[in-house]
Amino acid sequence: MDKWRVANRARKYWTIILALVGVIGIISGQLISVDTLKNVVGCIGTSFISAAITIFLIKFDILDMLQNDKMDRFGIYDILEGRDDVFNSGKEGRGVLSWEEFLERSSDYTIDIVGISLYSFLFTKNLIPVLKNLVEDKNFKVRIVFANPHSSEVDFQSEEEHKKGKLEEHIIWLSEKIRKEINCSRLEVYYAKTMPRAFIVRSGDEMIITPYLLKGPFKEPTLWVKKSGYVKNTYYKTYRNYIDSMVGTSIPVQ
Repeated sequence: MDKWRVANRARKYWTIILALVGVIGIISGQLISVDTLKNVVGCIGTSFISAAITIFLIKFDILDMLQNDKMDRFGIYDILEGRDDVFNSGKEGRGVLSWEEFLERSSDYTIDIVGISLYSFLFTKNLIPVLKNLVEDKNFKVRIVFANPHSSEVDFQSEEEHKKGKLEEHIIWLSEKIRKEINCSRLEVYYAKTMPRAFIVRSGDEMIITPYLLKGPFKEPTLWVKKSGYVKNTYYKTYRNYIDSMVGTSIPVQ
């Protein structure tokens, strides 16, 4: 057992002991007939309870501080319950209310979007016109990486989702639609050589990451990370390298 757990357990025991002593003191004070002694014992009991409450609150302040420090070190801004929960809950005051706003506020005018079919993201959320505006009118550079629709991995994924052939159809249709509607060299569309392991949206120095696991990107734990982390391998740096590596080995969609 590490020192933190030992100290944490000790604080818990002391909190309970102090609270019990305080309660006993207050009750005992009420049973004493001498007013002066009653007041003294009552005050002592109250002091013990106050000490217990203080230890309890300090414990959670320390835990909160340690958790926040660890998140800051790795560049984790927030942890959410799923991709579609990103702008519905979590930290207040972050100044972003929608995916459109998240994309538009890219600090370096670059955007990366990685996923399997991206149909429920780009098409369902009507983000293609947003990307068109950013690329053609605001000089953004956008890279979009789909899974390779002709790969055996996509076939297998389609069968797992009981939608045989649908993923391939969605990927081809959507990639061609994007290429047709956004005719600009600052837009790059790719078919990945390997199956994307996460849904990723990078907007400048910020990134939303959701793994493709059992429940899909809608329900899996989602990370909102920033470039501000200061350990060697922050989440932002790790996934930025992953995106660059994937683009480097992917097939451009003409």
